[in-house]
Amino acid sequence: LALPYTRAAIDSASTPDYLPHTYDPLARRVATMDESQLKPARILVVDDELGIRDLLSEILNDEGHQVEVAENAAQARAARQKERPDLVLLDIWMPDTDGVTLLKEWSSSGALTMPVIMMSGHATIDTAVEATKIGASAFLEKPITLQKLLKAVEQGLARGTAARPGRPSGLVQMSDVVRA
Repeated sequence: LALPYTRAAIDSASTPDYLPHTYDPLARRVATMDESQLKPARILVVDDELGIRDLLSEILNDEGHQVEVAENAAQARAARQKERPDLVLLDIWMPDTDGVTLLKEWSSSGALTMPVIMMSGHATIDTAVEATKIGASAFLEKPITLQKLLKAVEQGLARGTAARPGRPSGLVQMSDVVRA
């Protein structure tokens, strides 16, 4: 299943990408993480589409995270300054400033202190590679499957701000590009 679906549709689906309604997201999170990862993460979701913001927020809240939302780059800048998120989900196409430009801004000013997962339904592989070179930890192609969202968030939080062992900064592998 892919976003944007309602949470009820995701809960009642019958394909391997779903989480059944009897599923306890916090129990899964606790079972797969060590003690240092049990603290709820502060996640900033930046997307100009209200439905996507709301659905991502609901899913991540269900996973036990604290979620802040922003609909444009101006709100994202303010939320990033105020909340100091542990991870950012950042849309590429936004009305005021595109996500890649905002990512460059954070990187050049030293404000890229958290993993950023880029999202887009219109971007190319070149855009994904560019974003990863700038400092994005992953790239999700819309529509985003629930399974890939949760995997990317978990990996981003685990990665934190630590450098990836054995890979110089700026080196991109295709495994960094997550396709829906």
